[in-house]
Amino acid sequence: MKKYIATMALSLTLTLGTSTAQADYLIDDTGEQAYWGAGVTGQENTGNGGPANYKTGGDVYDPYGGSEGFDLTGMSVSITNGNLMVTILSDTYFNNWIEDTFASPRDEVAPGTLFLSTTGWNPQGTGPHYGQDKMNPEFIGTVWDLAAYLDGIYEPGAMSGTVALYNTADGEILNTGIRDAQETYFDPTGATAVGGGIWEFINNNGIYSLQISMDLNNLIQAGWDPTEELGLHWTNLAADDVVEGAFPGNGSTAVPEPGTLLLFGAGLTGLAAFARRRRMD
Repeated sequence: MKKYIATMALSLTLTLGTSTAQADYLIDDTGEQAYWGAGVTGQENTGNGGPANYKTGGDVYDPYGGSEGFDLTGMSVSITNGNLMVTILSDTYFNNWIEDTFASPRDEVAPGTLFLSTTGWNPQGTGPHYGQDKMNPEFIGTVWDLAAYLDGIYEPGAMSGTVALYNTADGEILNTGIRDAQETYFDPTGATAVGGGIWEFINNNGIYSLQISMDLNNLIQAGWDPTEELGLHWTNLAADDVVEGAFPGNGSTAVPEPGTLLLFGAGLTGLAAFARRRRMD
C-alpha cells in the first residue's frame, strides 16, 4: 500500500508539473555601471566629459539641462508564471510621459520598442559604458532578432495595452533619436506577430515604471532557450538614455507554483483517506 501511494503521489506530481519562478534580476543603469552606447550625431562617448547636454558623463542626454527627467535607472527582469517580465525603471521619465509635462514635443520623446537578442548580449567596445556600441547593418555586436512592440502606448491617457512580439527580420529597425545609431523603434508594417503579452504603467510610491510581460512559450518558439542569456535594449524615441544589458536566464530554478502545491496537498489528502478506507475494509 505504501508503495502504491508513493507511486500515485509521484504520478500526481508529474501530472501537475512545475512552473519557473525567479527573483528579479536587475540591470543597473546608474553611475559607473550605466550603459551609454554610441553618442550624439557621430560623437562617441569615450570620455567622461561628453557633449555639453549630457547630464552625467555620456549617460543621459537632456537638451533642457536635466529638467525633462529622461534618466533611466535600470531594468528588472524575471521569469514568473510562464511569462518573461521586464520592468523599465526611471526617476521621472514615465511620470512626465503620463502627465504630459515634457518641454520637448511629445511624439519625439515617446516610449520606444523593447529589443531582445536570443543569442545573448555582445556589445561593441569596452565596458562598463560601451561608448562605441551601436546598431550595425552587418550584425557586428549584438543581434537584436526580436522586438516587443507596445501597442497603444502613444495614445493620450493610455495606462496599459497589448504587446506584439515580432521577428525583426520581418520589419524594420529604426533609429529616430539623437544618439548615433541606437535602436529606438520597430516598424511592424507587413510583419506577422509571433507572440504577445501586455504592458502597463506601474505606480510605486508615486514613481511610475513600465512593465512588459511576454508569454514565455512564444519566446521559446521564437528561438530563445530560457536557460541561456537574453540580451535586452530599451530607450525612448529620442534615445536620451539607453538601458541595455543581459539577463542570464533561469538556469534550473523551476519550482512548483503555489496553486500546484495546493493541488498536490489536496491529492495527498485524498490518497491518505483512500488508504484509511482500505485498512477499514
